[in-house]
Amino acid sequence: MFKSKVLSLGCAAWAAMFFAGSAQGQDGAAAWNGGKLFVPAAASASGSPCESALTGDCASKIKPGKHPVIVFLHGWGGPRSPKTFADTGVIVVAPNSFASGAACKPDAQHMANLIRQRHGDVAYAAAQLKKASWADPERLVLAGFSQGVDAGLWAIG
Repeated sequence: MFKSKVLSLGCAAWAAMFFAGSAQGQDGAAAWNGGKLFVPAAASASGSPCESALTGDCASKIKPGKHPVIVFLHGWGGPRSPKTFADTGVIVVAPNSFASGAACKPDAQHMANLIRQRHGDVAYAAAQLKKASWADPERLVLAGFSQGVDAGLWAIG
């Protein structure tokens, strides 16, 4: 049996972070640049699904208009496919918090620092989505798997 912790936060705190544009400086840029964008067929101008780097060409293939977006935070084991979410027809943004070489270690202080770094990753993603013409600020969801749930909880306070 597959067990996972999935947290879905479509709440005022996430919306407040989105509208406040709380990312300062370059915190989170590496996670964003190393992340993935999953565009389902329903949101694609060609009618075909697309997967690319967040800075890749899939963003240009999104149908005009505002679309719901899930920001998916990976767990301790690193990035994984958010297929369950992508199959819902929602655009999925998946920052890679380990793109800059960070990794989970069984050490409390290290994990506390990593969670703080991942807070910056979430804030940076929020700032990027605020600028994206295709992201609907009324339909944003923050979700995570395993340690990504912890990061999501810390990110929204």
